[in-house]
Amino acid sequence: NAQIGRQADVPTRITPQGGGQYLIDFELLRGGEVNIELVTMSGRRIMTVTDQYFHAGPQQVSLNLSGLGVRMAPLVYSLRTNGKVYSRKFVASSF
Repeated sequence: NAQIGRQADVPTRITPQGGGQYLIDFELLRGGEVNIELVTMSGRRIMTVTDQYFHAGPQQVSLNLSGLGVRMAPLVYSLRTNGKVYSRKFVASSF
């Protein structure tokens, strides 16, 4: 039973930084491989944001949408770690 908050590995937020740049913040209860994928609402994979080992604790990953031709589009980022998948929807801003 995954719970939102500090009891679970969760992507907590995505923050626009301007110019097609975003930060994805998440927290891991225990270290492990983390895979974050960016997909369209129809399920088409746009890119792998990260696929590497992270230690337990708060983490931050950069997402750069510049040059991908994504404008004001609803997207989904999925974080896979420790046998769980967490997905969040966001709208990519124009840049």
